[in-house]
Amino acid sequence: MKPYRYILIAVLLLLGLFWSLEAAEKNGNEYPNSNLIASAQWLHTHKDKKEVIIVDVRTDKYFNGGLIPGAIRLPWSTFRINDTGANLA
Repeated sequence: MKPYRYILIAVLLLLGLFWSLEAAEKNGNEYPNSNLIASAQWLHTHKDKKEVIIVDVRTDKYFNGGLIPGAIRLPWSTFRINDTGANLA
C-alpha cells in the first residue's frame, strides 16, 4: 500500500508543478496585482492630483529620512498584528 501512496503524492506534486508553470507563463513577469502598483512615470504625471495619496511604508531599516514631496509615512510595522494566543499585541 505504501508504494501507491508515494506514487500518488509524486503525481500530485507534478500536477501542481505543471499548474504553477502554466500560470506563470500566462502572467509573464507581471505582479499578481500589477494594477495596484504605480510606476515612476505614472507617479510623475499624477502626483499633483488631489485623489492621489503617496504613502511610504518602508521600515526604519530602509528609511533614509527622505520622502517624495507630499508623501506621508506609515511604516509597515504599523499594519502588523502579533496574535499571541487570545491577546492581540
